[in-house]
Amino acid sequence: EVRGELARLENDRSVLAQELEVQRTSLQRSQEQLAVMTDPRTDVVLLNGTGASLDARARIYWDRDRNAVYLDVLRLPAPPEGKQYQLWALVDGQPVDAGVFAMDDAADTLQAMKTIPAAQAFAVTLEKAGGSPTPTLDAMVLLGNV
Repeated sequence: EVRGELARLENDRSVLAQELEVQRTSLQRSQEQLAVMTDPRTDVVLLNGTGASLDARARIYWDRDRNAVYLDVLRLPAPPEGKQYQLWALVDGQPVDAGVFAMDDAADTLQAMKTIPAAQAFAVTLEKAGGSPTPTLDAMVLLGNV
């Protein structure tokens, strides 16, 4: 009986250790995101919905010193099958690919995008899965000026 109880307790301890590690990882990720969001060097750009997606919202956290861009999706419908959202920066009047982004569990967190050294605006378009070399302007769902 003692051996059985010991085995059960060892199993419980192992499960608790795994849960603790998951919580530590989550806390670290949250602390890193909070540091980005509260850094005084970080500019916040609100992206508002356009066209048929007027209720869509997202935020860009842009650290100009490091050219780091983070996307925080606030409200955006899941893309249709075979489509994916893509972030663009408007640089000197030209769209620059800032990367495609996930709309799964990662959408609940800040997502690091491609570095952007300068921008006048940011936009999100709905593109074929994997992204596009140029934006489909009639598929723009979010836009925000810096």
